[in-house]
Amino acid sequence: MAGWLKIIDTAIPLVQYKLMQAVKRFGIQNSGSKKRVLQEVLPNLAAVASPIELEEAIKQTATVLQVNWETVLEEIKSFKKNTRKKSQIGDNSAKDSHNIASTSNSFSFAQPRDARSHAEAGILRFALENRVWLERIVMELGRQFFQNPDFQGIFDAALACGAEQPVNKLFDLLEEPHQRVLSGILVQEIPGENTDQMLTDFINTIKKSTEKARLEDLLLKLAVAERAGDTERVLNLSRQIQLTMNKSEGPERGVAT
Repeated sequence: MAGWLKIIDTAIPLVQYKLMQAVKRFGIQNSGSKKRVLQEVLPNLAAVASPIELEEAIKQTATVLQVNWETVLEEIKSFKKNTRKKSQIGDNSAKDSHNIASTSNSFSFAQPRDARSHAEAGILRFALENRVWLERIVMELGRQFFQNPDFQGIFDAALACGAEQPVNKLFDLLEEPHQRVLSGILVQEIPGENTDQMLTDFINTIKKSTEKARLEDLLLKLAVAERAGDTERVLNLSRQIQLTMNKSEGPERGVAT
C-alpha cells in the first residue's frame, strides 16, 4: 500500500489522506479508536469550503468509521464552535465566510469552484444546446453522473423531452428552484470555436474525476481491511486498486483536475 500512496499522494485530497493515516494509526475496533480518528481529521473537514466536496468528505468519513453521517457533521459544527471561542483574531464577517454551512444549506447548489463542478456546468450547457451533443454525452458518461443534484434533475428533464421539443419546454417539466438554475445555465454562451474539443475536455474531466474518486474510496477501504487483518479483502481490494491505476495511466487528456 505504501507504493500506491506514494504514487497518488499529490492527487488525494488532504481529508482522505489524513483519514487513511489515522485509521492505520489508531484502528476502528471500538468507539474510542473511532473518536480518535475523527479528532485527527476534524480540522481538515472543517476547512473544506465547497459544499459538494464537504458532503463527499463527510460521507467517506462516516463510511470508514461506520457511523451516521449526521454524527460527523455535528462533530464538525462543534469543532468550529469551539475554535471560534478560542480565537479572538479577525472580525465576525471574516470568520463567517469560512464557517461550515448549517445542515439546512450545507449541500445546496453553489457556483462551480473546481474542475469537476465547472465541467458539469459546461456539459449541461452543451446538452441543452444540441440534441447531438446530448446523445454523445449519454453515450460516453451515461445518464446518471452529475454530482450536482440540480444539474441531474435538469439533465433528466432534457432526456425526457422529445428531439423536436424546444429547450423552453423544460421549464414546464421543472419545479421553480430548478427553473432558476436552468435560467442561469442558459444565459451562458458557448464559444463558436473549438466546441467539439471543449466538450471532449469536459467529458474527460468527469471521467478522470470519477476514476480518482474510485481510487480514493478503494484506498480507504484497503486501509480499513489491513487494520482489521482481513487478508482476503486486502487481496481483493489490492487487485481492484491495481486495475484502477492501470486504467488511469497514459497520456493526459482533457482539462486537468
